Amino acid sequence: MILTKQMITQEAGEDWTQSNKTNESWWSLCVTPTGRIIAGGDYAGIWYSDNNGISWTRSNKTDGTWKSLCITSTGRIITGGNGNGIWYSDDNGVNWTQSNKTNKGWYALCATPTGRIIAGGSAGIWYSDDNGISWTQTMLNGGQWNGLCVTPTGRIIAGNTVNDNGIWYSDDNGVNWTRSYITDKNWVSLCATPTGRIIAGGDYGSAGIWYSDDNGISWTQSSITTGYWYSLCVTPTGRIIAGDGTNSGIWYSDDNGVNWTQSNKTNKGWTSLCVTSTGRVITGNVGDNGIWYSDPVIELVAQVSKYLDQNGAQEIITQFQAYCDSLVGGE
Repeated sequence: MILTKQMITQEAGEDWTQSNKTNESWWSLCVTPTGRIIAGGDYAGIWYSDNNGISWTRSNKTDGTWKSLCITSTGRIITGGNGNGIWYSDDNGVNWTQSNKTNKGWYALCATPTGRIIAGGSAGIWYSDDNGISWTQTMLNGGQWNGLCVTPTGRIIAGNTVNDNGIWYSDDNGVNWTRSYITDKNWVSLCATPTGRIIAGGDYGSAGIWYSDDNGISWTQSSITTGYWYSLCVTPTGRIIAGDGTNSGIWYSDDNGVNWTQSNKTNKGWTSLCVTSTGRVITGNVGDNGIWYSDPVIELVAQVSKYLDQNGAQEIITQFQAYCDSLVGGE
């Protein structure tokens, strides 16, 4: 038996490699339960990757601009178009069927723990209880909603980008909404960290990145005070990645969104992010610069080989774990 001890020496999000998708603009990304990655393009249709984002195949949705993607509890994929309505796929993103939402722009999607799907766009916020086929409007019937996320408690957070309408939240599964105290800025991205902190990215250079520790009611500004933060994601280790949609590149935070460091992607606009099951981070560019990925760096710090019988196996494992912990401080 060979026993190994590994440690991460560099988190994903610092260094980036371009995939074979070297052009076109990409507005949305998501990962299916099978590990397939789906990408929504700007006049490029919808594409998918089965090798962790390295190479890409076009689906039967060959045109249109697709601003949002999410996965339902059944594995159905929902996508929202810019004027093309809401569509869904039951074969892992290859073929697509249009819902009863046949027009308008849909810029944000999320699935709640109850299975309800929430959609935000130029026609307000709507919800679906039949897995994305038909839709009902909520009390928010105006504005332009670019950000949606669900907190660990099930609260839904929504960000508006019209008329400084701020951030709103819902505690009844998206039917009724209350505005948080931030009412004078525009918001294009939202995410929830494993600790329950909510991160919000603003647009038009007036907001920067903010965070909330009371489930989206009150907010504190981070070290980033300007920019157009169109995309946010959280890695399995808790690192937060943020993409600027204008020209300052991709940034990351290791202190739960308070302070931020620029990655080696120091320019271009990055409008979509997602994280795969391996910890790889995928990002899409809005300036015809394609799709890129970043991996954590894993270092082997100890290895031992020994023939074990049933009686001696647990003892050797215990001794080896103690030896490895002495090398890396228990990490």
